[in-house]
Amino acid sequence: MKCAGETFISSFIKMKHYKDTFNCSFIIIFLFSFTLFSLNFKPCSSACARAEYETGDEECCPMCAPGNRVYRDCTEYTSTTCVPCMGATFLDAPNGLKECFICMICDPGVGLRVRTACTRTSDTVCEPLPGFYCTEQHRGSCIQAKKHTKCRPGEFIQHMGSEKSDTVCEACSSGFYSPLGINCTRWTDCSVRDEVQQREGSAVEDVQCVSKASRHRYSIIPAAASALILLLLLIILFIKPKNPEKSHKNHREVNRGDKRDCGLSEAVQETVSSSAHTESSVVRLNFFRKGNRETRSAQP
Repeated sequence: MKCAGETFISSFIKMKHYKDTFNCSFIIIFLFSFTLFSLNFKPCSSACARAEYETGDEECCPMCAPGNRVYRDCTEYTSTTCVPCMGATFLDAPNGLKECFICMICDPGVGLRVRTACTRTSDTVCEPLPGFYCTEQHRGSCIQAKKHTKCRPGEFIQHMGSEKSDTVCEACSSGFYSPLGINCTRWTDCSVRDEVQQREGSAVEDVQCVSKASRHRYSIIPAAASALILLLLLIILFIKPKNPEKSHKNHREVNRGDKRDCGLSEAVQETVSSSAHTESSVVRLNFFRKGNRETRSAQP
């Protein structure tokens, strides 16, 4: 579809061909043509109508409705052919596109889940998982999330995290403690329970209280242990021999005595063994003699 400027120039060139023959007629025809083109003037730079799209052939065709895409451009005799978006695709506005947009995926790996499922006319809407907050959004949908900060021991939660903001932590004041990083608790006042403080508290631990009698017993234990150790050292020093050389000499004499006793024991064992052998021989000899006498008595 040519614009008015191109048509006017083409007509002007044609009329110029006859100007030498009809000067007056040329002027009249030129003015008449200019008036007609002014009434239907369309600049070459103008776009298609609001509900139209421009094709590659510079033709203006009607757009497809949301949820549909262009299957075939319009022609001089037919309108635009549209088909629905299929699968996980969508188009949320009138368009002249040949392809539908792919639906967004809510990836749990980046802390997202589906709030509203994708349709032909709308994209998926994602939201943060529980315990996460959104760090980046696009067209009303969260596209990036991060886990809420966990307060450390010694801190408390000043502001609880939400879908849009992180947790805000703050340190406990002096005289308070927080073992789990949730809230701060005041240190115990031992005097209220008629006890005494044995160990001071910290930002993560409470003070340790004990009864007054227990504290007295605990103070006696170190003194008793020290006295016992000293007594053991004195006993060891008292038992230890004062003359190491004499002790060593006595040790050698005892060893020699043991050796003599050992030799004497061996001699006694040999004597006993010899006596036993002799006694056995005498018994056999007596048995043999007795047998001979019985044999002689039996003879006539």
